[in-house]
Amino acid sequence: MYKKTAVFFLFLGIILMIVPFSAGANSAMPMEIKSLVVAIENAPDEAVYADLLISNQLPFIDTSKRSDSFTEKYPRFPGSELAACQAGGYVSYSMYVDDPSSDMTLQKLSGDSSVTAVFAKDMTFILYDIQTLKLAVMDKDGHILKISSPFRFSYKRGMITRGIDYHYDTDKFDSPPRDSSFNFLLHLLGGVLIMGLYRMVFSVGMEAIAAIWFKIPTVGFVVLVNLFTQVFLTVGMSLTTVYDIRYFVSVVIFEAVIFVIELVAYCVFYKNIRFSKLLGYTFTANMISFVLGLIMNCFGIFKG
Repeated sequence: MYKKTAVFFLFLGIILMIVPFSAGANSAMPMEIKSLVVAIENAPDEAVYADLLISNQLPFIDTSKRSDSFTEKYPRFPGSELAACQAGGYVSYSMYVDDPSSDMTLQKLSGDSSVTAVFAKDMTFILYDIQTLKLAVMDKDGHILKISSPFRFSYKRGMITRGIDYHYDTDKFDSPPRDSSFNFLLHLLGGVLIMGLYRMVFSVGMEAIAAIWFKIPTVGFVVLVNLFTQVFLTVGMSLTTVYDIRYFVSVVIFEAVIFVIELVAYCVFYKNIRFSKLLGYTFTANMISFVLGLIMNCFGIFKG
């Protein structure tokens, strides 16, 4: 009986290791920002243009020539003050990145107190390459009215921020997620139901095999405890994908907590088994689960 159960769980674990099922679509997919909307609150009446100032160290930036789209759309725009920003390590996004669909002309939305500029090119690079940016607000003649303080473009996996709110009077930025709380809930539940289901079956199966190997009786209790701890782990890891906590750091913390929870549960339930044996089993089972989890994460299997 025990041998058949062990073989079944081992076979199931091998199948789950081979099939590269990428769960949790929002969190596993690369971050993408197809366009960026910049809203300026309390902008003065003379504010007509706004532009992003990005690092002049980016490999695709060529400051020797203005982009074709900028030259075509703003042929009389002086740009001398924007060009002078290079001395501070920043360059104009609109002047040096070819983005035909963008519009740095500030537009007032009806019923809204803010004015907006739209940068329509694939802006994903701002997540990975530039880290920080500034915002330049200009009048109709291209004179800079204000350059903002540096802004670090934060992102949250599964809750990608696609807009920036800049408060002109206080020089403060907000980067609220453009996804609703309902979408946040869907993301969290999606991670629990999809990623959790596959990880749970795999991890519980592996630890059940270890319990049989260690001759731990009442394997059903081991399965029950592991189901609880895997739910705890899955919910916790889903939250870390939202709040952008590094995978390795978060999984080490959660695995340590789970180790303590499981050891206490086993000591209470298996009073007739030596503590050293329970300690050895719990450590071995969790170490196997931890290492295999890291391997799966590296190869994108059940990646969360």
